[in-house]
Amino acid sequence: MRKERTAFLINFFLPGGGFVYLGRFGLALLNFALLFIVGPLVKYALGDLYDLLGVFYVIAVMTASGVWAQHVAREMNALK
Repeated sequence: MRKERTAFLINFFLPGGGFVYLGRFGLALLNFALLFIVGPLVKYALGDLYDLLGVFYVIAVMTASGVWAQHVAREMNALK
């Protein structure tokens, strides 16, 4: 049984790390790749507006990444 909060915190600060903690290496790779592929695309799409909204975007993405890992941990714990 893995702690949901730990999965959240690891994935919040290190994209994909929370999934490695959970033993879900495919999701870890997917999470890491999505953030580093989508991130530059968003920066390009927003252009100069990214300078203003970039911090909010990063916080939102980090939170979503952490919540995803927390949700997977909750599902894994429910199956045990």
